Amino acid sequence: SLLKIALITILVIILIATLMLSSKVRTFSNIVNKSCEKIEYMKTLDNYKITVKTIKKDLQTENILEYSENYYYKDGILKVESGDSIFFYKDDSYNSVKVYHDLKQIDFCNNNFIQQKQGDAIILFSYIKDNYQRYSSTIYSLIFSVREDRYNGIDCYVIRFGNNNNYRDIWVDKEKFITIREVNEDSLSFYNERVFTFEENVVTNDDIDITILESSEYTDYEKNYIENNITKKEFMDIFDSLQWQ
Repeated sequence: SLLKIALITILVIILIATLMLSSKVRTFSNIVNKSCEKIEYMKTLDNYKITVKTIKKDLQTENILEYSENYYYKDGILKVESGDSIFFYKDDSYNSVKVYHDLKQIDFCNNNFIQQKQGDAIILFSYIKDNYQRYSSTIYSLIFSVREDRYNGIDCYVIRFGNNNNYRDIWVDKEKFITIREVNEDSLSFYNERVFTFEENVVTNDDIDITILESSEYTDYEKNYIENNITKKEFMDIFDSLQWQ
């Protein structure tokens, strides 16, 4: 009788643990899959603005770097504002224009590969897709934790990889399944944070008007015509080296 009770108790515990683990896997997979679906949808849009605010802290030297970037996309044209620079790209074009206000310089670049395609700017939101999708619906999803929290008044799922001292948190809007915040911290070394804002159908023709470079404001800017002979892989290696890891 005691043996039966013990066996039943063990079976019940195993069943409860299995259900709890299965629920955890389903929750993680649901967030990841819906986030990936949302990214694919966002890539099809032809009018949106993305704002990214970045904070980088060196916890050893206490140096702090903060900056914002704006991405305007409409009708196949992407304009990026980053610090003292503005970049213009056009879908499926080999050409790009780069404006450096601090140098008073405009570079008209001709690349040997297509640098911009529709939806490329959405890569900003693709950390989950690029790094977590492979674990969706697998036992490996158990290495992640998921909690619910609020950020800027938005209800979010927060996916954590790591522990309290060394972790990456991804904040996902519970309703829209868009990443709105990323935090990566090593308590002994660094703290990095990015906050994303995505707005649809807010970009006007003036926002992406490249003819403004013909105005008197840019008369004294040095104009360079550059032939870029690097390959797309070399370009992406440079791009990746500059991104927040």
